[in-house]
Amino acid sequence: MHNPILAKRYADALYQLAAEQDRLDEVIQDLSVVKIVLKHNPDLIDLLDHPNIHKQEKATIIESAFANISEDVVHTIRLLVERKRTDLMIPMIDMVKEQYDRESGLARIDVTTTKSLTDAQTEQLIETFKKRLNKTDVSLNEIIDPSVLGGIKIRFGNRVYDGTVKNNLNRLERSFQLNE
Repeated sequence: MHNPILAKRYADALYQLAAEQDRLDEVIQDLSVVKIVLKHNPDLIDLLDHPNIHKQEKATIIESAFANISEDVVHTIRLLVERKRTDLMIPMIDMVKEQYDRESGLARIDVTTTKSLTDAQTEQLIETFKKRLNKTDVSLNEIIDPSVLGGIKIRFGNRVYDGTVKNNLNRLERSFQLNE
């Protein structure tokens, strides 16, 4: 289980370093690559956690796995591995990206529907959430899920607006169960 306070410390340190060097965009892109690699290769984390693999071997593995990644990101990963904090890697990456989004005025929104939105609908959602969230930019991630049956589900941060047919049917079912 990761410690969010520790993850935040590493995230803050990496963010400040990247900001001081005016390399935030590069670091954010590199962190996205690292997250994808870690998510698609859980054996890599197991390998980096393994107690019988020497620290120098782990450093070599990190260097070769992330050869095209910025030195600061690689150093942070090596530091987390050396301190046996690999459980902090993904949360730390998420925290750096969240801080970047916050400071650059960007909101990331997931929109789930049964079919693809039209360009007009997408633009209308972006404009609505720019105003509602007081952001300069909105990144909309469209998720197609036929199981929602219809309507729209919008998630940003910890908030969810669920206007799907599936959700409405589930609420109706629960109310029937309560009345029995």
